Amino acid sequence: MINREITNAVNEESFFINDNDTHKAVHFKAVNYKVFIYYYRIWENFHYFGLPHGRGWTDEREWVLEFLKVFENEYNITQNFLDKKAMG
Repeated sequence: MINREITNAVNEESFFINDNDTHKAVHFKAVNYKVFIYYYRIWENFHYFGLPHGRGWTDEREWVLEFLKVFENEYNITQNFLDKKAMG
């Protein structure tokens, strides 16, 4: 399911994510590939190097923090799924 939604997003089709608090699907309209990659790279840099301004979460905009949490959570869910699949 996660791979399908990532594929949809990358192919500029509508997609959804599951809200961490309500566990309900949150639907998004299609996103231009260049826009998706722009935001993906923000998360990727955060994932490897930390917050953009390097001074802690209080120096970041709220939308950046929320965005990073969503991407990080999806990364962890995907990683757990792949680990379980690899174990058989």
